[in-house]
Amino acid sequence: MVIHGIGKQYFKAISLFGEELNLPNDVILEFSYSNDLGENVLGHCWESDDSIFSRVPIYCIQLRTKQNKKELLETIAHEMCHVKQYVNHEITASLNTWRGIPVKGEPWEIEAEDFAIQITKKL
Repeated sequence: MVIHGIGKQYFKAISLFGEELNLPNDVILEFSYSNDLGENVLGHCWESDDSIFSRVPIYCIQLRTKQNKKELLETIAHEMCHVKQYVNHEITASLNTWRGIPVKGEPWEIEAEDFAIQITKKL
């Protein structure tokens, strides 16, 4: 996994999250920060348009700037679970299907939240 845009102090945790999620080694994670994510939103994840031109998948994770370390680690884990969901084609950019089946609600969010809570207990 190639990691850009985040402090080295988070690399160990990000590596653990990637291993637990079985993310491929060729995945590129591009982190950025913003305070304009929407009310009560701590992070976003999406597949980069540059993935079309790249031989390796590139995923962007945008984090709310003002979070304490615990919240930030939970948000990173949560968003990396979404990376796993994209890699495994469990979700698409339209977010209207879950594992290929049209659904109401957001089961991908439940999985990501559960993963974030469980994995950060291991830190």
